Amino acid sequence: MEKMSGFDWKQYLDLAVELFGDQPVSSDEAKYRTVISRAYCAALMAAREYLASPSWGLGYPVDHARASDEMRSGHDLIMERLKREGRVREERRLLEIAKLLEELRRKRASADYDTPYKNGQVSLEDEAAYCLREAEEVIEKIDTLKEGLNQPRQPEGEEVG
Repeated sequence: MEKMSGFDWKQYLDLAVELFGDQPVSSDEAKYRTVISRAYCAALMAAREYLASPSWGLGYPVDHARASDEMRSGHDLIMERLKREGRVREERRLLEIAKLLEELRRKRASADYDTPYKNGQVSLEDEAAYCLREAEEVIEKIDTLKEGLNQPRQPEGEEVG
C-alpha cells in the first residue's frame, strides 16, 4: 500500500473494528461514539493519502493554513477534490467516495458533539455498525482505484486486443 506518511490510517478502522467487538468496556456509549469517529477518520485519511499519491501528482489536497483563511476545513477540501476529480475524470467511484465521506462526517459530528446522540432516536450500536461498513466500503473503493493506477495505460488511438 502506498503511504505518504509513516502512519497507516487504516489502523484507525482496525481499532474501530476491535472496539466494536465483544470486549467489555466501561461505557458502551463511549465505545460506539469512538467507533463512529475513528471509522470516519480512517476513511477520510485513506482518501487524502490516495489523492496525494505520486500517481495522481496532485499533492496533498489540504493546506490547513489556506483552509483556515478560506473558512473551510481540510475535510471540505478533500471532499471537494474528490468531487472535482470525479467529474473531470468521469470516475463515478470518486463521487461515491465523496458522498459516503459526507455521510460519515455527519455521523461523526453527531457522535462527537450531540448529547444525547441524535436525541436518542437512533441506536448508537446500529450507527457504529453502519459506519464501519461505510468506512470499509470507502477504503475498498480506494484500493480498487489504486490498482487501476498501477495498470499500464493504453496509448490513445491504439486498439485493445
